[in-house]
Amino acid sequence: MKYKKIISLQFDENTFKYILKNTFREVVTSAIKKQQSEDQNHQNELLSRKDVATMYGVSYVTLRAWEKDGIIPKPIRKGSRVYWRKSEIINDINKK
Repeated sequence: MKYKKIISLQFDENTFKYILKNTFREVVTSAIKKQQSEDQNHQNELLSRKDVATMYGVSYVTLRAWEKDGIIPKPIRKGSRVYWRKSEIINDINKK
């Protein structure tokens, strides 16, 4: 049979408020840092031709023409593959 330890502590009101405030601050700060890290990861995310064409609502042919004409952000080429930074595409769509 497992026993649980019960700890009894006594704090005055100010000490209790201090502990709660600092604990809350640590939790919120940690959550903000985690969200910022996730946002940074999403900004660096790469999108394929299919993803970008879908986001703009155009065909691959139109996407290629826009790429040649400089209408959309410049892609990143990795061998024969073409990618765009998600953050750049989202910013471009929001401008238009």
